Amino acid sequence: MPRPSGERLIKLTLTETDGTLPDPVAGSTWVEFGTTTLTRNGEPFGTWGYQGVVLAVDGDVRQQQVVGTFNTPDGQITTQLLDQNVESRDPSDRQTSAITGGTGRFSNVRGYIEAREDGTQVVVHLLER
Repeated sequence: MPRPSGERLIKLTLTETDGTLPDPVAGSTWVEFGTTTLTRNGEPFGTWGYQGVVLAVDGDVRQQQVVGTFNTPDGQITTQLLDQNVESRDPSDRQTSAITGGTGRFSNVRGYIEAREDGTQVVVHLLER
């Protein structure tokens, strides 16, 4: 699929510095956060954080509401998704979340974020409005 005209990509490598794992029961919450670097050159690019709440559990499938923020030198980017977390997914699988807002240089963008299931890399797809 060709990239839309005006799309800007930011490829980031994530390092988790702390967090909690969710209990596999509805209503439990979890957080994770850490630092980001630009994948192309390893230059520091801010911090990130996600928090989630487990909505339902059925066997190894956990439905959860997830919100996150990327704090960068150019402003913040917020994201959200309803994740059907299957424990047996491959670590290289991708999840897609919607960009719900931003500040600074990102105050007028829309787009989406693709994240590796193992949480080590994300690609931010920014579309100027």
